[in-house]
Amino acid sequence: MNNPRPRYELHRTGHAQWQVRDSSFPADDSRHLIAHIYEVDEFEYDVVWTGPIELRAEYGSPDDVLADIRRSTMLRSHRGADRPVPIAHHEPVYGPPAKAS
Repeated sequence: MNNPRPRYELHRTGHAQWQVRDSSFPADDSRHLIAHIYEVDEFEYDVVWTGPIELRAEYGSPDDVLADIRRSTMLRSHRGADRPVPIAHHEPVYGPPAKAS
């Protein structure tokens, strides 16, 4: 059985830098990159969000960032549909057109 590729993936881009990428979009699509992660010290990592997901700005590890993204998107997908936003309705105004001055 083939395991599907995970949607969100963690990629190391430098000695103390990572990216979180969304594999549901092609690499040349701006939505492909979700976040940049920078190591501040051994137990602190700063996150700069570049995609539609915005969570905390500090985490204990890059894996914690990835887990939080997956948890957040899973909760949103199981939450169900939101109620529609009501749109105010007003009766049309009939009468002569306004005169230009």
